[in-house]
Amino acid sequence: MRVATTMLRQAVLAGIGHNSERLLELQAQIATGIRIRAPSDDPSGTGRALEARTLKQAAQQWQRNLDMARHFAVATESSLARIIDLTAEVRVVATQAASGSYGADELQAFAKQLDGILEELVAEANHSEGRVHLFAGTDTSRDPVAVERDADGQIIAVSHSEEGSFDGMMQRLVGDDVLLTINTHGSDAFGEELELFTHLIELRDAAGSADQEAIAALLTPVDADLERVSIAQSVSGLLIRRIDALAESLQGQELEAETRRSQEEDLDLAEAMVAYQERQTLLQAALTASSRLLDLTLVNFMT
Repeated sequence: MRVATTMLRQAVLAGIGHNSERLLELQAQIATGIRIRAPSDDPSGTGRALEARTLKQAAQQWQRNLDMARHFAVATESSLARIIDLTAEVRVVATQAASGSYGADELQAFAKQLDGILEELVAEANHSEGRVHLFAGTDTSRDPVAVERDADGQIIAVSHSEEGSFDGMMQRLVGDDVLLTINTHGSDAFGEELELFTHLIELRDAAGSADQEAIAALLTPVDADLERVSIAQSVSGLLIRRIDALAESLQGQELEAETRRSQEEDLDLAEAMVAYQERQTLLQAALTASSRLLDLTLVNFMT
């Protein structure tokens, strides 16, 4: 009888210990809002949570790459818009100069205006954002075009700063096996042989020398230059829209990964409170039972 009572008492005390431990665990979970505080709390859940965290971190890195790509693409699109405006201005001046309605002095004024536009176009070709040149291909640390000037400081030639200065694709990883090309080749805006600058210099010189025939002959090449830059800007705009679409998709992936992680790691407070109340009830019942058991064993001892 004493052996049986001892075993019963040990069982009751073990139950009290287990309920107390579980109650303390629930208290800690409720206080922190975290269900899995150590891998041993739920090994399989920990694995799933770790996988979700990895997916979320990858999406965040891709998002950072996209943010950088968008900044670069927006800067490029803005520069191309400026180049279009300048090239359109060249077209207007060329049309006026070719009309035959202006004398030598007025054509000289047109030449000076074109020379100013040439300087601005060279500046745009070498435009940089945060020391990163937009049209330099992969060698973004240096100006992609160089100029030659006469004794008066006037530009007489524009050339590549070095061979292949427009070459190369700037790419960023923005998803699983998704490489995005984020730069616009300078040749897409200025021509493989920098024809935009060549035509502008020829037009300026023709206006300065009042060569109406040469001015008229350059209208078609200038139109081609304007069309080429317009196409480059359109492509740049499409790139921005693609970046925005990818960013939206990544936001969805990040949200999904965070939801999966939260489902595994975070505590369902309402469910935890119910479990806490149940454990309190069980613990109270066990304490009551142990109290009665102690009374019983004392009576048995006395009898």
